[in-house]
Amino acid sequence: MPEHHAVSNSDRKPVLETATTIAGLAGYLYLLGGAISWVRLGAAHLPADLTTSLFDVRIFFAIGVRVVLISALLLAIACVPAYIASRPNWGSQSDTWHQAHPDHTETVKRTSYDETFMRIAAGLNILALGGILALGVASLLESSIPTPWVAVAFLVAWMGGAIFLAYHSAWLVRGRVHRWVAVVVILVALCCELPIALLMLAVLAIAASGRLIARLRRPRTISEFVRSPLPWALAGVYALAGVAFVATPPVTYPRAVVQTAAGPQFGGYLARTDDGVYLATCTPQSDGRSTDERVVLVRGDDVQKVTLGGQPYRLDSGDRPSLFSVLLRPFGVHASPPFVLRVELRALQPVCDASERATGGPDQGLGTGVLTGRPSQGAQGVAGEVQIGRTSPVQLAQLARTYQPTVETTVADRFWPVAVSAVLADRGADGSRTCLVVADQCAKQPPVLSDLSRSGSPDDYLDFPAQLESDPRSEYLAFTRGQGIDSNDASAWLSKPDTLKPWDTAQLYFYYAGSADNERRYGDLPAGLIGLQYWFFYPYNYYPTRVERHLMLSLPLAGDKLNTDLHEGDWEHVVVLLDAATKTPRYLYLARHDKEGVTVPWDSPRLSFDGSHPIVQAAFGGHPSYDNHCGDRPRALLHGQSSDWVVCGTGRYAFRAITTPLVDLARTSWACWPGHFGEATARQRRNATLPDYDPRRWSSKVIRVAGPQSPLRQAENVRVCAGDPLAPERAFR
Repeated sequence: MPEHHAVSNSDRKPVLETATTIAGLAGYLYLLGGAISWVRLGAAHLPADLTTSLFDVRIFFAIGVRVVLISALLLAIACVPAYIASRPNWGSQSDTWHQAHPDHTETVKRTSYDETFMRIAAGLNILALGGILALGVASLLESSIPTPWVAVAFLVAWMGGAIFLAYHSAWLVRGRVHRWVAVVVILVALCCELPIALLMLAVLAIAASGRLIARLRRPRTISEFVRSPLPWALAGVYALAGVAFVATPPVTYPRAVVQTAAGPQFGGYLARTDDGVYLATCTPQSDGRSTDERVVLVRGDDVQKVTLGGQPYRLDSGDRPSLFSVLLRPFGVHASPPFVLRVELRALQPVCDASERATGGPDQGLGTGVLTGRPSQGAQGVAGEVQIGRTSPVQLAQLARTYQPTVETTVADRFWPVAVSAVLADRGADGSRTCLVVADQCAKQPPVLSDLSRSGSPDDYLDFPAQLESDPRSEYLAFTRGQGIDSNDASAWLSKPDTLKPWDTAQLYFYYAGSADNERRYGDLPAGLIGLQYWFFYPYNYYPTRVERHLMLSLPLAGDKLNTDLHEGDWEHVVVLLDAATKTPRYLYLARHDKEGVTVPWDSPRLSFDGSHPIVQAAFGGHPSYDNHCGDRPRALLHGQSSDWVVCGTGRYAFRAITTPLVDLARTSWACWPGHFGEATARQRRNATLPDYDPRRWSSKVIRVAGPQSPLRQAENVRVCAGDPLAPERAFR
């Protein structure tokens, strides 16, 4: 008879423990993946309960595995600097970290193995608390210095704070000090963004749990490690902050392009079922946020092809709640208390279909995404200004109209080349009007063009009813009010750009300068050239100084963080340089930032043309003139540390010769007015004359700048008004 051996309970125990461990771990991974998916859907303002039910449960498992592996890897990596961070003065601080209160007298037998765990727990706290302090420093600096320097300041503050705490952290967990620190941390955490708040509470919880951690039995095997509450407690506490960070917008999903008979449909891929493909969609806003978040079903019968990948599809409601706000929401209270610590934990990115919109609409020969106006009628320009065909020699007027440039501006800018008379109608929120300021007093409100005469003073200026501010909104609204544009239309201009009717106020100015042989700013050019100057007047100038570079070409209003070189009125120009004998164009001079202009050969592939008209585009905010190829243009004078931004992604206005009046500058009443076409206070004028080393001069030249003078009193025309501005026209043959 074969001998039978009974399987004892002790033999079955390891198998049972292993099976239950695997089952428990698998359930944990599914639960974690489902929870993260649900939280992210809620953060994206999508219906979390219904949408989660569409997912294949295997996705939850995959998400859980990825999160656990990444978390475990990061925790393992963090253990090394954490262990090192706890090393200074550990001998004198060990007892304090092992017990949360000084009256604790229980003796716990310690081994070097036990001490390692305790040191890692203490070190993680030191690093986390140092990071929180560094975030506070970053939040104070981020609005005043460039982003790369904010990152440097954060790292320096983190290292400095961690070093300080490594030597002096033990007192934070002692008796009454610990209690008071805990109260302060909790109060501050309530007014911090959710991820930072949970991180602060995690630090507090671990600091208060020294005795508990010290008494836990340390695992000796992998099986014991998996079943031990110690690693799960440590990882779980910090995972709360991690989940809150994941739930902080922008929320990303794989980009999907679903081809249908009606055309491609873009969105964030959520799931595919027998019914079809489910996509997350939204509408991008001008500030880089999203709205109208929806889950869209593309029915299976309509789906021809699905492509996944490329730039992620992002949804960002802009909701960055504090812990206090989150705690109040279940009670129906949506309060937003002041933030104590607020930084951009997750950088803004192009949202929704902004990437597709960045390519613009159909190409009309002017570039993609371009809006054009109707042809102008009659000889009148804007507000009665007479076009060049009625005021100037016929041949010169025809030549000027032949090469009049087509000017393009990004819709996002809110400013385009207008008639001077248009800004005289500006109206403030309180009903105030544009003033002609004489002897620092408002002499006439509102003025008319004939008030800007040659007999004026260099101290005179036009004062628009808005403030010089980094945000150009008030100047923009003053202009649109003056044009009778409804405030709702003005606020929604980015989605409905036609409502601004920019072609009704657009106008260009022309000056025949005669021979260009002595003008050195054009570069080393052959002799025998004549210059046709085309001037553009923009109501406001603001130069993007601190920007989020990855947003500027698709969402410039979100990427533009701080502007300088603020001044009302902005004259820009280009010059078509012709062969004097044949009247054929040879070069195009594009003026930029006073001394950064570029002369381009007429046959250069860099230039684009609208018939015989060169196409030039104004860069965002500061309006220097470029060819109409979009992108960032690093400034050579600033060694590439700053750029102009030729933006096409938000749509463009085109002001073509056929739709835009052209007025002869030399024949206007204000051509040689010595005043300023924008605010130029006595302080601004006085500070501009101070020595270079005086910071007040720097401010008046770089930040709040006096408005410009007439085109015939600046750039290559500084001597024109000393003589007869019409002299070159009279000599024209």
